[in-house]
Amino acid sequence: MMTKKTQVAMLCMLALTIGCMRDDPSSKLIPVGVTLLSLDPPTLIGPNDGKFLWSSNSVLARWRAVPGAERYQFELSDDSTFGRLREAYLIDSTSVRSQVLPSGKYYWHVRAIAGNLQSKWSERRSFWRKDRE
Repeated sequence: MMTKKTQVAMLCMLALTIGCMRDDPSSKLIPVGVTLLSLDPPTLIGPNDGKFLWSSNSVLARWRAVPGAERYQFELSDDSTFGRLREAYLIDSTSVRSQVLPSGKYYWHVRAIAGNLQSKWSERRSFWRKDRE
């Protein structure tokens, strides 16, 4: 079974081959489109799960890029089920800085989006935002 990374690499090579041959007037190839069938959920970088953050009123959340993703949906909540969202963003980068957060425990997760396709949510992480005592 091929890994997702191998599949993406093979599709890229196919697209390059078709593109080069399409420019050749003697080529009999018919251009084809490739549809992405699934996206992996993003791998979270930080903050680490359960981390205590003392020095800042806002938090920088970061994750690894997902091949094929056009943007990411980020959610931050003080509820572990994400029933109440404190922040939610649809962004095209792999990081986001929260608004100023009061002391408390927070949860966050991210998913990748490409067109109408959405990955599953990443793992859920939590962190504590504490004021200096």
